[in-house]
Amino acid sequence: MKLNKFNFFIIIFTLLIISSCNILKDSTIQTNKTVTDSIQTKTEIQIPKTEDKDAIKLLKKEANYQWFTTRVKALITTDNESQSVVIFVVNKKDSIIYLNISKFAIEISRAVLSKDSVKFMNKLDMTYYVGDYSIFPKKFGVTLNFNMIQSIFTASDFRQFDDNFNIIGSDSTITFNQLNRRNKKDNIRINQSISYSKQNSNIFLNSIEDAVSQQKAIVTYTQFQNVENIKFPQFWQIEIPGIKMKAQFLNESLHFNIEALTSIRIPDRYKPISFDENE
Repeated sequence: MKLNKFNFFIIIFTLLIISSCNILKDSTIQTNKTVTDSIQTKTEIQIPKTEDKDAIKLLKKEANYQWFTTRVKALITTDNESQSVVIFVVNKKDSIIYLNISKFAIEISRAVLSKDSVKFMNKLDMTYYVGDYSIFPKKFGVTLNFNMIQSIFTASDFRQFDDNFNIIGSDSTITFNQLNRRNKKDNIRINQSISYSKQNSNIFLNSIEDAVSQQKAIVTYTQFQNVENIKFPQFWQIEIPGIKMKAQFLNESLHFNIEALTSIRIPDRYKPISFDENE
C-alpha cells in the first residue's frame, strides 16, 4: 500500500510526536511573537567559560517521573489544509511511547515507539508499518531516535549528544548554540539553538536542523503547568518550514506514575505501508 497524504501527515507528527479545534487563535500567535520580540530586545553577552558548566546543568534538568499519560488536542496544518485530532499519549520513561490518535471520537491510528523500533497502524485504510528509526532519514530527511522524541514531549535537552555549546546570556534567557552537534551512538548530527528562560526555569525554544539534509524543526513552548510537583509543557508548537507543516498541541488531563496500555496488535488482514513513491 502506497503512503498517501493522510498517512504522511499522521506518521511525521507521530514520529516527531505530538499533540483542536480552538488552539490556533490570534492571541496565542501574538503570545509567541511577544516572547520572541522580548528576547530579541535583550542585551546579550557571552557567558564566561567558567560558568558554562552551571548553565549546562540547568539545561540538563529533566522532569522526574516514571510514567505520564495525557490527552492531547492537536491542530496540524499542511499548506492550506488543517486537521484537528485528539491523541492519547502514554510514556514509560526511557522505554515506550504509545499514541492513540482519534478524530470525532473515532480511532484512526495507533503507534508504539520503543528505543529500537517503530510500530504504526492506520485503522482507516488497514495499513501498518513495523521497522526501526531509519524510516525517518529515508522518507522525511530527518534523523531521530527515541530519546529525541521523548525530549521534545517533555521540553528537555537531547541526551547522548556532545555539549560544545556557544552559550550567550541575558538578564532573562540563556541561549545554547552549536553547529554539528553529534550523537555518535546513533550517528546523528544536528545544528541546534536552544533558548532557556531563567525566570521560568525551562526551555521555551528548540530549533533543530538535520546537519545532513538541512531539514529544520522549530519547537516552541509557551505554557507550562505544575502537576504533582512536576513541571511539564502544556501548550507547544512544532513547525517544519521545509515541508510547510505546523502543529499546535494542548496537553489535557495530565497524570503521572499511573501505568497504562503500551502495546498494539496488528491484524493479519492489514497491509504494509510502502514508502516507495514510485509504486
